[in-house]
Amino acid sequence: MAYEAVAGQGREPFEWRAMEGLPCGCVAVAYEARGMGLVLVNVEAKGPLCGATDHQIGRTLTVGEPADLAPAADREPGNPSIDPPDTMSA
Repeated sequence: MAYEAVAGQGREPFEWRAMEGLPCGCVAVAYEARGMGLVLVNVEAKGPLCGATDHQIGRTLTVGEPADLAPAADREPGNPSIDPPDTMSA
């Protein structure tokens, strides 16, 4: 999918926020839509044994506000989250 840059913007329209393995084996990724104040959670990989019909690669599972994403420390045990890579230290 191609995105056109808005005049004065040299950034991608979405920023990667978090990645999480779901209990079914699928992988969900949260992206923040820049300038819109929204977070989209998409299925990025389908678990080999997942039977959920709504878990399709590229499908948006939910849309919400950035505050809807719980910090990793607030998550339930056994529900791991992977923070986005630190691009500033590279």
